[in-house]
Amino acid sequence: MVQASKTTILLADDDEMIVEVLQRQFMQGGYAVEVAFDGAEALSKAHHLT
Repeated sequence: MVQASKTTILLADDDEMIVEVLQRQFMQGGYAVEVAFDGAEALSKAHHLT
């Protein structure tokens, strides 16, 4: 059986508590989550995810 790949969400926020809560929720929903804590990191990760 072929397993479908998960949809990846890029979560960008500088507040670690918010990131932790949202990341947990998304992962429980079956999503893969990439985290960035500033705009430059988010742009870099977005570029590599596409």
